[in-house]
Amino acid sequence: MKSLFSALSPNIEKDDLLLTKKVLKRSVDEDINHVQILTGLFNEYLGGKSFAFQSGRMAFWAILRSFSWPAGSEIIVPGFTCAAAINPIIWSELKPVFVDINESLNIDLKKIESKISGKTKGILVQHTFGLPVDMIKIKELAEKYNLKIIEDCAHSLGSNFRGKLLGSWGDAAFFSLGRDKIISSVFGGLAFTNNSLLADRLANLMQEAS
Repeated sequence: MKSLFSALSPNIEKDDLLLTKKVLKRSVDEDINHVQILTGLFNEYLGGKSFAFQSGRMAFWAILRSFSWPAGSEIIVPGFTCAAAINPIIWSELKPVFVDINESLNIDLKKIESKISGKTKGILVQHTFGLPVDMIKIKELAEKYNLKIIEDCAHSLGSNFRGKLLGSWGDAAFFSLGRDKIISSVFGGLAFTNNSLLADRLANLMQEAS
């Protein structure tokens, strides 16, 4: 097996350890690269390139690094989120700019524009609990202000907006494979993009992290 992520899940349980033991034994016996199989399936499903990291937050961090934005650049984020979505922004020396949510628990599209400044580089679109944000309106805002769209699909693998899968709308997206997510590998995450330049940068970062 060529790739093995070793991050510790904080809520790991006995059945996770048993599953990991079986996967590792089978991988050694049969020389199976499960990471390659997984990313291949995601590529086929979403129609782009995916890259495996230790967690969803690390996948997000890799995406931010791939954009190479200057320190102090601002990222629009929903006010209802978690530290896992904010820490990568801070690690990248960028600034999260919070926007309130609406009754759907997603970012309030009517309040985004007032938070955009000359330093704003991107919008983090979190599809909370798998409920899709209106991606057509997000894309209109992004085009108007020349912003990049990063989709947080930690909760929304398999969800779609108007028939198009979430994660394939923006410039990049990340998914979580934690044990409480839609598909679990106990820990792990994926970065995804349809942009060839970003894909090359993410490929290099995945190699560095493996």
